[in-house]
Amino acid sequence: MIGAILVLVVAIAAYRSMGSKEEPVEYETVKLERKTVEAYVAAIGKIESTTTVTVGSQVSGPVSEVLVDFNSPVEKGQVLARIDPSEFIAAQAARQANLQAAQAGLASAQANLSGQNAAVRQAEVDVTAAKLNLQQAVGEVDAARAGVATSKSTLESRKAERENALLAYQRAEDLVKRELVALSERDQARTNYLVASSAVETAEAGIQQTEAQLAQAKTRRDSAQNEIEAARSRLTLAQAQRQAAVAQVSSAQATVAQSQAAVAEANVDLQRTTITSPIGGVVIDRKVDEGMTVAAQFQAPELF
Repeated sequence: MIGAILVLVVAIAAYRSMGSKEEPVEYETVKLERKTVEAYVAAIGKIESTTTVTVGSQVSGPVSEVLVDFNSPVEKGQVLARIDPSEFIAAQAARQANLQAAQAGLASAQANLSGQNAAVRQAEVDVTAAKLNLQQAVGEVDAARAGVATSKSTLESRKAERENALLAYQRAEDLVKRELVALSERDQARTNYLVASSAVETAEAGIQQTEAQLAQAKTRRDSAQNEIEAARSRLTLAQAQRQAAVAQVSSAQATVAQSQAAVAEANVDLQRTTITSPIGGVVIDRKVDEGMTVAAQFQAPELF
């Protein structure tokens, strides 16, 4: 509205100065709008970048592709060049194969450890069983000794009975000669003596049998004792083998970890064969061409 008023004032002043004889002047008004004033400045000079980043290579090898040139605009993450990845792909495959072999070795070591654990458990069971067998064998020896003692006591009793029967028979024989007893009494005394003598023989045979049983029980006891020692030796060996298996598993686990690290390193090296821009901007220098070989043994060579 201010603009319209100014235009109107100027127009009226002009009209009065010109006099009333001239034709009426027509005026056109427009609505004011707020707009941005665009201004352009042209100049000649050298543009200096505010940020300059040197792009290098962390791996060595021949350059297979260069995808940008001087003054090429690039975005962050854009591929600038590639180093021939053949060697790195082969290294990755080799390290992956080593990892698989290490994992197979670990699985084998773990299986061996499982078997050694089972062997230790079985050896422990064998030791327990051998102890029970020894206890049983010792009990049999004690029982056999008691049997021998009983047999000897029985033999002494039977000998005493035989001695008494012999005396009775001799007395009856004497009385028969003197016709003081009947022949039947003498015959009965003789029969009693023969029975007592047979009982002595039976008792003597019983002693031999119980002594043989005692000898057998002692043999079984000694065998059980030997079995305990053998079972304990097997247990000691199984425990030592288990310890070796545990160490083998630990070593295999370390090998797997090393192989995994090597694979990870190979993956990183393979990724590094693709050179990308760390920032967005314009390429102001290029120091590499396709076919050139870059060496990164000591420091990263500059590419851009």
